[in-house]
Order: sequence, then structure tokens, then C-alpha cells
Amino acid sequence: MSQAIHLGAIVLSAGRMLLARPGNDRPWALPGGILEPHHADTEAGMLEYLSLFSISVNQIENDFIDTYFLPEKAGRGLLNIYAPSDWTGEVHAPGNAQIEWFAPGELVELEMEEHVRSAILEVLGIGQKPERDTEFLEELSLALENERWPATGDDLPGIRPSVRALLEVAIAAAVSGRAGLRERLVAAVARGAKPSELADVLLMVDSHTGNGIAKQGLALISQIDERERQ
Repeated sequence: MSQAIHLGAIVLSAGRMLLARPGNDRPWALPGGILEPHHADTEAGMLEYLSLFSISVNQIENDFIDTYFLPEKAGRGLLNIYAPSDWTGEVHAPGNAQIEWFAPGELVELEMEEHVRSAILEVLGIGQKPERDTEFLEELSLALENERWPATGDDLPGIRPSVRALLEVAIAAAVSGRAGLRERLVAAVARGAKPSELADVLLMVDSHTGNGIAKQGLALISQIDERERQ
């Protein structure tokens, strides 16, 4: 199963936001595109798309804002949003695309994909993040059950055991909540994950899902850490 990763940048100048579209009959969108196989990582992909608009950014990795889950009608996948705080360049439209600068308040009336509009408004503090993360992860978990995936970290040489353990904790916390979480946390510590890393993972999951897992999980981490120190 493959999930497309979309990249978008909120580029601001004089209180207005840069939006682009490939033609008059297409919706407005953030400068960006889909992460392609030749991109070394998401930051490299975002930099490449911004360069098409003659926009240069230093340390784009510091400008990452959040990841949003796209609804089924949008093709399912992820939308990574960046907000370059220090960019340079004389902006121009690549190819036959159209660009325009809009005030944040104008976004409500623009022709845009609703998931893009919602994400932008949430980043700007105008709207709220859609409560779709848990639903998306549940569907992803079910889909993964039908795939032939390696059973252990040793079968995934590209992912260090400690990193895989953190991923397993995140998925378990988001999909199953407290059920089985202690076992995942103990296994993660055994694979080299640090308590501080586990805490960060649970706080991130809680912020996305609102399932209250952080309070319960942090107490478990504290218990596990104390036992490890004995």
C-alpha cells in the first residue's frame, strides 16, 4: 500500500500569502507538490518546489509546521506543511501556472480543496484541525494487516530497532490507546529508546488525536524508567 506525501509551503509577504494554480479552472493551492522518488527527503522536495517559484530558503527543516491526513476524496495520504520564516527571491510563476498574493481572510471565499483550506487556517490560528487523524490511522492499520510486512525490526535493515520501536508505540497509542501500551513501551526501552523520546512520541500522538494518551502513557514511562534504574 502506498500513501502519497504532499508538500506545501505557506509563503508570506507583507501579511499576504502566496497561492498558485495551474490554470483558471483549477483550485488555488500552496506552492508545492508530491514527494517524488528522486527527492532525498521531504525537505529536499519542498526546496525543489519552492525553487520553481524562484524562492530560496535556508534551513527548511526548521520551518516544518505539521502533517495533515488527507480525506478519502483527496486520494488519501499526507500533507506536510512548511512555513518559511526567512526566504529570499523575486517570486514568479513557473511555466503556465498562475500565482497571486491573498490576505488570510480571503481564503474562506477562494476556490480551494477543503482539506488544504482547513490546514492553512489551522496553521494561521483561524480554524481548527479536522478530527480525522484517529480514523485515518485505524484504516491504515487495517490495510497494513492485509499486506505482507516483515514481523521484526531485524527484517527492516533501513530502520533502526529503536526507531521502529518508537513507531510501534506511536501507532499503538493512536489506534489502541492504553491497551497493550505498557508492553510496547517496555519493548521500546529494551531496543534502546530513551524515556524522553517515548514521552515526546506520546505527546505528539495526544496532540493529533486528543485521546488523552499522554497522561496515562507518561505515568507508565515513569514506572518503567524507575524499574530500569533499580
